[in-house]
Amino acid sequence: MQATKRDDLFLTYTYGADMMARIRKLKVLIVGMRGLGFEVAKNLVLTGVKQVSVYDPTPVNVNDMGANFYLTAADTLSRTEATVSKLQDLNPDTKVNIINVPVTAEIMNNYDLVYITELIIPWKDIILLNKYCRQYLKGFILTLALGLYGCVFVDFGDKFLVRDTGKEITPCYIKSIANRNPGVVELH
Repeated sequence: MQATKRDDLFLTYTYGADMMARIRKLKVLIVGMRGLGFEVAKNLVLTGVKQVSVYDPTPVNVNDMGANFYLTAADTLSRTEATVSKLQDLNPDTKVNIINVPVTAEIMNNYDLVYITELIIPWKDIILLNKYCRQYLKGFILTLALGLYGCVFVDFGDKFLVRDTGKEITPCYIKSIANRNPGVVELH
């Protein structure tokens, strides 16, 4: 899979020329390269952002292979080192690189958006990064995939406007899952 000119035309048609021009200038730092982090990085690279930098010094282990399909049993490096070249192969127009030093506010000067997908840095540092991003008008996204549960925190600053449809959100819970053909999930 590699981004093509046809993909580029599709994205321009979907997002519009102005938005694609903004996307092409975007520099993103992703913290965490398990399943969610890799998927975010892959989609950003295929969309054609200017730069994706990844940080995850965690060594690859067998559990990672169930979440990040680019990792193999032969990978003995960090999650980042094991996947960065595969990400780069997806789109030569997007620069993909590794951050080898701890993520700090000073590093954020080089990015428009920080996207944290795992708690591999201390919580107090995540809070400081969010405050820095808010102060210097940089985007901040924290997402966690925790099995069937997940959470998202998005902070694009005080002037960011959410255009809601006005529909009330209805929470639901999984009541049961039946292992049949076809599978049945009952919600409550």
